[in-house]
Amino acid sequence: FETDLFRPIVKEIESEVKSQGQGVNKALIYSVADHIRAIVFAIYDAVLPSNEGRGYVVRKLIRKSIMHLREMGIEKPLLYKLVPVLSEIMKDAYPEISLRRENIAQIILAEEKSFICTLESSRSLFQNKFKELAKNQDPQKAGMIAFELYDTYGIQFELTKKCADDNVIII
Repeated sequence: FETDLFRPIVKEIESEVKSQGQGVNKALIYSVADHIRAIVFAIYDAVLPSNEGRGYVVRKLIRKSIMHLREMGIEKPLLYKLVPVLSEIMKDAYPEISLRRENIAQIILAEEKSFICTLESSRSLFQNKFKELAKNQDPQKAGMIAFELYDTYGIQFELTKKCADDNVIII
């Protein structure tokens, strides 16, 4: 990740993290840098974020990156801002990416906004879903709720587990 192909992306993410007054977590930054490259090339190859197939992989990479960024204190969309950085790095080998970078950035931004909105509304969703479990610790019911949150709302298990841990519910 300390190569010319990643360094500009890593620097951009680091500067955003530092502007939030957060410490730099290299592992998370490297993960986001790697994910954004995969996301951009997938969208360039006409694989759009969706609920099925290859599109689901793209959506999952975007969501995982958002969770990493949130862990580092970045709550607003950032991935779409990395598209021009990546297109500049890859312009010699893939000049067409520069021509489509605005379109690719808008697709990523729409997905970021959608997931961030889901995350913001998830607090009340968690409270409602886990309210009854606080009284009766039923691991099977907790697992069913965790699956429903993932399958219906796209909320990753790690986030559900963290919420359950905060509310002292066993999953």
